[in-house]
Amino acid sequence: MRLYHISFLADKDLRIRLGIEADSVNCIDASGKTSLFFEAEEGFFLMPALPVLRSWNRKRHILRESRDYITEYGDKGINFRVDLKENESFDLLVLCSSFAGDLFPFLEVFKGKNREYTLTGPWVVISPLLDCWRFMVNGSIYEYREGIYNYARFPSQQAALFLYKLVHLERARLGAIADAVKSEIAHSVLLDLQPDGRWVHGCWSEDMETHTRFHVDGIHLLLDYFEETGESVFLEKALLAASYLLSLTDTLSGGTLWFLHDTMELGGDYIYPVRRSKAFGKSETNTLCLNTHLSALCVLIRLYRKTGKEEFGEAIKKGLGAARMVLGKEPASGLYRLLFYIADLSFDRAPYTGSRGFPTLSELLKIVLGRFAGRVIPHVKHLFPRFLMPNGFVTRHLSLGHESYSYHIINLYDMLVLYQMLALSGYKREELKWLWQAIDRAVGYCFEGNLVGYLIRVKDKFIPQLVEALLIYSSFNRDFPRKRLLDIVFSLKDRGYRFPSGVYGFDNLVTPEEFQISELALKNYSPELECLNVSPRDGRFRELLVVNTGLRDEEVDIAFRSEPKRVEVISSAGNRINLPRPLAPRDYVAIRLYDV
Repeated sequence: MRLYHISFLADKDLRIRLGIEADSVNCIDASGKTSLFFEAEEGFFLMPALPVLRSWNRKRHILRESRDYITEYGDKGINFRVDLKENESFDLLVLCSSFAGDLFPFLEVFKGKNREYTLTGPWVVISPLLDCWRFMVNGSIYEYREGIYNYARFPSQQAALFLYKLVHLERARLGAIADAVKSEIAHSVLLDLQPDGRWVHGCWSEDMETHTRFHVDGIHLLLDYFEETGESVFLEKALLAASYLLSLTDTLSGGTLWFLHDTMELGGDYIYPVRRSKAFGKSETNTLCLNTHLSALCVLIRLYRKTGKEEFGEAIKKGLGAARMVLGKEPASGLYRLLFYIADLSFDRAPYTGSRGFPTLSELLKIVLGRFAGRVIPHVKHLFPRFLMPNGFVTRHLSLGHESYSYHIINLYDMLVLYQMLALSGYKREELKWLWQAIDRAVGYCFEGNLVGYLIRVKDKFIPQLVEALLIYSSFNRDFPRKRLLDIVFSLKDRGYRFPSGVYGFDNLVTPEEFQISELALKNYSPELECLNVSPRDGRFRELLVVNTGLRDEEVDIAFRSEPKRVEVISSAGNRINLPRPLAPRDYVAIRLYDV
């Protein structure tokens, strides 16, 4: 199977007519989307989405998209009549195969029930094989965000990584199509890498700056594809990109190392006002963005485990030293306790926009106090640098003039991914005590404070990643109540949220390969049944929670691709049971697989 990008780019105003002739043309409409299926002497062709008219800027960012053209359908052909202006393009994607059966799975998915997911990065809800085409543009993966106007779309390795993971989740249903799309995504990231080892983004400046988190995710994707296919060029390019990553650093006190948020932090003007300081021995333009630093360490650990290169080992050692230093410093606890008490109190209210009208007097008071705390906190962080607050909240950065409260979720996720990678790399529990204590306090704040409930109520885009974080946390903490995890899952599903790739047990950053469960699958494909991998990391067994998040009973049965040595199915009441059986709403069963 092959996938082709076809694009007509105008350097002046012109009119084009594109005609496609075939032995038969079938137009299929479902789920508000349209696809075209062609049969011809040369083979079978699928246009999974209608062509798109795009307007571009000089940075090759997408300014506007539309389907403002004329389509003429016939029994044996189709014509598109398009008026293109300068710097506009007419773009289409075509899948082709000599076997019609390769394309039929897409048509079944197109008409059937499909699970939706949150695509991490752009944070949009998608059904992977119905929606991935909007991200795939002329050989690159472009970020796509719904509801944001005057926002130029740019190539994003972060969107590519998590789109790749979502398509991988659907591989059993889609066969060769999933393989073709995954190959296209991986090769797009490979080919977008510049000769000096960096990806460029330019979403903040005219200078085509590089964002470290996107860069890190590009390396992860190259490594994933290398591990899946063995194609050495992907490892070679991952190492080239890693060499550039090592240049995006700042030396802190004691010779420790910090990974910068983006290349703009290397010097010059920044997109946001920066409070210049030399806290922890940093340079004045370094904002000390915590989640970016932690994510860079995670990809270096993968590279070090795979290659043994000492430059990665040294960077990890110095980077962990910097993380431990900033998380361990806790000055002015009384002042911070008061300010973050006020900030948290401001979250103990309902959203008041839209149909609800104006806030009550009590809510108004909380809003005013919260804004007061929000204005004061950056000044206090400047005077008394600190990341881990007395109530367990973890701030994102040190030097910007605003607080990013929802990034508590992202910080927690990155701390847990880092902890897991270090623990499974042979680090002793005592060596990681400083990190686990920060994680423990951050998780505690999720349930003892008001922030998480508020983020759910206001439909914050980052909150679904809390489920991924809690899955990792529970895998290392036997005492974590399962009810807490499930309450978050139900609360999110009830409000229309969908979950990111790591929830489903095949994202190696959340569930390492040795704990994944690929030998069984549910016989009943229902979007209401969520399968959560909660395997403990001590290796006693692997465990899958099958949770009914819907409003009616769902039949639960499993099929084995290969038989483990022993299987137990345990009800939510703790009793051993047999499958198949109906699962009531808000109930779950645990499936445990023993390998010895």
